Amino acid sequence: MTIAEAKARAQQLEDDIVALIPADIIKTTDQLDKARLMNCTGGVTWPGSTVITFTEPQDADAIVQKLHDDLDKTENAGNTIEQVDNDYLLATYITTDGATALIAEEAGDGTSIRIDSNSPCFELPEGSSRHGKY
Repeated sequence: MTIAEAKARAQQLEDDIVALIPADIIKTTDQLDKARLMNCTGGVTWPGSTVITFTEPQDADAIVQKLHDDLDKTENAGNTIEQVDNDYLLATYITTDGATALIAEEAGDGTSIRIDSNSPCFELPEGSSRHGKY
């Protein structure tokens, strides 16, 4: 896998999750354009992030729960949801190719949620730097 392919995979996962949210409640979608590679077992991963801002405050936990339920119906390698410190729900989704997404409320006021993603782990191509922004 190349760095460009890893980035595309992580961003596609985020886009697929955003597509599960009704478009009429989305005000903006802000996807991270560049990131530094992170270490993972056996190589590196491209870490992405998308923040979805709603047109008006929503029950973010209900949206995270629905995303979890919808993703659970897909072919996946793991899908969990947990309450974090009684503050918010955190859904974790792992695809069959090893890409991952964490989904949680962003601001604590129901105005946005964040999807953090990681591409599948891959070997850093020769001549590439883990410290560059891609």
